[in-house]
Amino acid sequence: MLAAERRQAILKQLDQHEIVTVQKLAAHLDVTPMTIRRDLAELEEEERCVRVHGGAKRIEPGVLSKHTEMDMLDRLHLHYEAKVKVAKKAAELIQDGECIFIDGGTSMLPLMPFIKDKAIQIVTNNLLWQTQFESDRAEVFALGGKLIPKYKMTVGPETAENLRRFRFDRAFISCNGFSIKRDLMYTADVDTMAVKEQALRQAETGILLTDSSKANVQGFYSLLKLSAFDAIVCDRDTGTREAPEGFILV
Repeated sequence: MLAAERRQAILKQLDQHEIVTVQKLAAHLDVTPMTIRRDLAELEEEERCVRVHGGAKRIEPGVLSKHTEMDMLDRLHLHYEAKVKVAKKAAELIQDGECIFIDGGTSMLPLMPFIKDKAIQIVTNNLLWQTQFESDRAEVFALGGKLIPKYKMTVGPETAENLRRFRFDRAFISCNGFSIKRDLMYTADVDTMAVKEQALRQAETGILLTDSSKANVQGFYSLLKLSAFDAIVCDRDTGTREAPEGFILV
């Protein structure tokens, strides 16, 4: 079997099983585990799979856009355990007396219970944070602007103008996808990127909160580089054995 045929067979197995181990692939294709590891490295380089501990998982093809992305409320439960781990680590970075920006997105919601007892000021365009967060110590400032019902957030020139009035100790930003290889983060909607950019300009420290399900997922629009962030908090299942530069893996 040629290498190209073998890699197609690997992708077929990943389509059927989502995650497949090196040992199972080696037995199925009657080759050595070392050969499978080389094949997986090539497929990962082509962004057709992500290596995980002991095996690999398939990357779904296509570009995420505002027309194909799920409603925010439908995404709340997806990869929730990973989002909680990320949120807990992010909360440890926040100190009493700070002013922080909370972006839209489901990655931000698990932060609520971890920071409700902190004496901080929160500025956010996230409608769910504005309406559901309860705290006796933290203050919440709601940013106005054009509401996108699907994303439960405000965007547009008014939102960006309001952001210019604040200075943040930390800005917590979300994304729809990211590529370590390309040093890029993606969003499904152009309007949301302008708010993220402005929040980063106003912040002493920019922190991206994401999870491994978004690794190598391309969005409709990208402008921010991963290297523009001071830290990227993500769960460990990114397909890399060691934390890439700038990543905090939990």
